[in-house]
Amino acid sequence: MSIHRLCVRTGRFLVVSLPLVILATSPLATADPGKQPQLGPEAQRFDADRDGKLSPEEAKAMREERAKERLRRIDTNGDGKISQPERKAAADADRARRAKEADTDGDGVISAAEREEARLKRLRELNGTPE
Repeated sequence: MSIHRLCVRTGRFLVVSLPLVILATSPLATADPGKQPQLGPEAQRFDADRDGKLSPEEAKAMREERAKERLRRIDTNGDGKISQPERKAAADADRARRAKEADTDGDGVISAAEREEARLKRLRELNGTPE
C-alpha cells in the first residue's frame, strides 16, 4: 500500500470517527439521561412525531438533508461531484470561518477559553441542540 493511499484512508477514518468520539464524550452526551436536551430548530424540523427526540429514521432524514446541502454548497460547478479543488476550497473557507467565529475578542489570536467555547458551540451544532 502506498503512503498516499494510507494517508487518504487514515484521513477518511478520522473524518468519520473523530466527530463520533467527540460527541460520545461531550457534556451533552454524558448529561443526566433523565434530563433530555431540547432539540434545536434544525432538528425540530425533522421530528415528525413531535416527541422532542429524533428516531433513527428522523435522524437519517436529517443526515441525508445535511449531506445534500453540503453537496450543493461545495459543488461550485454544479456537476454533482466534488472535485479535489472544490473540496480544498470548501475546507479552507470552513476553517477560516470557524477561526473568525472562535476569535470572539477580535485580537487575531484564539485563546484556550475561546477555543473551548468554539468546541462546545460546534458540539451543540452537531447535536442540533440550542445554546
